[in-house]
Amino acid sequence: MSINWNNIRSIGGQREGFEELVCQLAGQEEIPKRVRFTRIGNPDGGKECYWELDNGDIHCWQAKYFTNSLSDNQWRQVDQSVKTAIDNHTKLKKYYVAIPVDRPDGRGRGTSMLQKWNYRVVEWQEHAESRNMNISFEYWGKYELETRLIKPQNEGLIYYFFNEAELTDQWFDTKNQESIDALGVRYTPELNFDLPFLRFYNGFTRDQKFCDQINTHYEAVLEKRRRVSLSTNREDLEEKIFSLNSDIETFRNVYENIVLSGAHTIPFDTIRCELKRIDEAVQAISDQLYKWREEVEGAEEKDRIDDYSRSYSSELNDLSRLTDTIDDFCSFLNSEVCTLANDPYLILVGPAGIGKSHTLADIVSRRKSNNQTSLLLLGENFSTNEMPWTQILRNQLRFDGDENVLLGALNAKAESQQSRIIIVMDALNEGNGRHVWPRRLKSFIREFHRFPWLGLIVSIRNSFKELIAPQDDIDASIASRIYHPGFEGLEYEASIHFFTYYDIIPPGSPLLHPEFQNPLFLKLFCEGLQKRGLQQVPDGYQGISAIIENYLKGVEEKLAQPDELDYDLKLKLLRKVVDGILVKMIEDGEDHLPYETAENIASNIFSGKCGSEDRQYLKRLISEGVTNENLYWKGREPYYGIHFAYQRFQDHLTGC
Repeated sequence: MSINWNNIRSIGGQREGFEELVCQLAGQEEIPKRVRFTRIGNPDGGKECYWELDNGDIHCWQAKYFTNSLSDNQWRQVDQSVKTAIDNHTKLKKYYVAIPVDRPDGRGRGTSMLQKWNYRVVEWQEHAESRNMNISFEYWGKYELETRLIKPQNEGLIYYFFNEAELTDQWFDTKNQESIDALGVRYTPELNFDLPFLRFYNGFTRDQKFCDQINTHYEAVLEKRRRVSLSTNREDLEEKIFSLNSDIETFRNVYENIVLSGAHTIPFDTIRCELKRIDEAVQAISDQLYKWREEVEGAEEKDRIDDYSRSYSSELNDLSRLTDTIDDFCSFLNSEVCTLANDPYLILVGPAGIGKSHTLADIVSRRKSNNQTSLLLLGENFSTNEMPWTQILRNQLRFDGDENVLLGALNAKAESQQSRIIIVMDALNEGNGRHVWPRRLKSFIREFHRFPWLGLIVSIRNSFKELIAPQDDIDASIASRIYHPGFEGLEYEASIHFFTYYDIIPPGSPLLHPEFQNPLFLKLFCEGLQKRGLQQVPDGYQGISAIIENYLKGVEEKLAQPDELDYDLKLKLLRKVVDGILVKMIEDGEDHLPYETAENIASNIFSGKCGSEDRQYLKRLISEGVTNENLYWKGREPYYGIHFAYQRFQDHLTGC
């Protein structure tokens, strides 16, 4: 295999692109007893990156993007970098120089490049010996670099670094905008409402917000320790105080050597261990103070009782606050935020209309505004029974390569940005998802586990989770699972937010209908008021009934249009289908119908009366939010059915 090194991707420049590739290859090097890989910014001190070994020794890499035999000036640049690294690192043991040129050894026309290299290695070793250092030097030329690149696991690396026109920021923007446009009314950024449960996202991103979040807990522990004033001449307590201070100092050293950004594993268990030791030391001091207090309070001298009781109360209160702060830190370490920081794989579940699509689209949009890369795919586009990757690569992304190449290339891009790329897949239950994902989702998620710079979020409607992502099969070791609560507990605040946007006067008391936990219902409710020219919520049930009727009328008018189903509006076909489904539900004594039954009702009413070639009448009702599709269970056998989108709709239509 031959690579044209003149075509390497520019990352602020081709020189920077080459340096990035060398860093990624260096990060893969299997070095015995390696413990930490570090990248270096500018000025680089003669190196792009280095591996630190368990004894403190380091191996450094320097990259020089020269594509021909080196000139004297270029050799001087290499020489300066090497000597700078030697002068700055007393523990340097091996130094790699990466240049995408093989060293010719032709001796007929002066000194060859290989000879020049060998001469300089002697000079560098002498320079190192003058500082009592023993360093070996290794050359990574075209052959050495390509030998590493042709490994099967590096197909994506080649694709990313030598196909500059692919996977650009513009490519991601275009793909994401296509998906966001297809969401339609399911994503309205103007109606964004801050939901506390979304804080899990900080762990996914591992950006400054995440670092600030965890550092706040760390600083709180140190601050609460500083507030505890402990002084005594009694030896048994002095030992306990010394133990606490020693544990705090160890904790500081451990924590401040942890890198929170990037994609490597954060040692949360180590942090927990240090916190536990501190907590035990605090408890030992508290136990001693309580013991002394009991002794003093049993004494006869009243003045001593008062003095010691006050003093110990203050100290014990401060120690209690320190314990509470440690508990808070441990709770945070056990939260989804930290789980997702190390294992960024999430299944988001929730009922229809609760805001899952909006949440995911908003995550993608916010990441873009922060110069972070994401890719949004929609479940509705899985339209055949083919394997998931076949449909993603061929139909949705039109990507020339298999999933290993795509994920490897995305991983390379993410590492080059030092920021995770998140793949977001909305509504796996839609399209042909019920046939595509069962027994395939688990292996699909596991594919991402091999690429540390990638994360994955998928959403599934509640009623489909046992079919597509059963808990006993896809457990926490594969992906975390979070329930989307919608506006539950925040109904009043959310309604005020929506009413303000639609210029509606907020009601004097909270709206208690459970539908107002559902963002889509709240939006439809406000749009219904607006279309009727109302600026305040009507009183009583009749007002809501009028809004529902107005909503159904609006959907009817839309479906009757020539570019939609194209039928005579006076026929009121939508209303006839709604009434037909309702009658059948009442006859069966159920709050839902089997999908085929509802489809037959819709087809019998619409067929022969529409100019459109679209015959998926029931799906149109689902897409417009009149009905929802769900998975129901009869014993152990699942079946698909439909119900009216909101209980308030159904109550109104049945006259309850």
